[in-house]
Amino acid sequence: MLQIDYTSRKPIYDQLIEQIERFIMAGVYPAGTRLPSVRSLSCQLSVNPNTIQKAYALLCERGLTCPVAGKGCFVSEAAAELLQKKARERLPEFTRLAAELLSAGLSAGELKGCIDAALDERSEQA
Repeated sequence: MLQIDYTSRKPIYDQLIEQIERFIMAGVYPAGTRLPSVRSLSCQLSVNPNTIQKAYALLCERGLTCPVAGKGCFVSEAAAELLQKKARERLPEFTRLAAELLSAGLSAGELKGCIDAALDERSEQA
């Protein structure tokens, strides 16, 4: 279920995009899944429909969704692959951060512990 943090400084449309991307990667929204309608999501989250439409438009621009006239917005066949590619492009950033943390005095064990915790959290969500 999509949720909004109204106290966050992050724009609501960005929060929606991030959550939908996570749902796609987690398999909650597999390819072909119809996203909630703009109107229903607007009512459910108490958010202006234009904000939801903006999030949906940006997802479409990124190739993650496909609008179908009169039917709604659907997760594209390539969505998961596109998100995996985007994640792989961030690996050098992760490597730099790990090197920075190690040079700041964190141990390899602490870093491995963080990775293990993330993996455990992911397996609990599945």
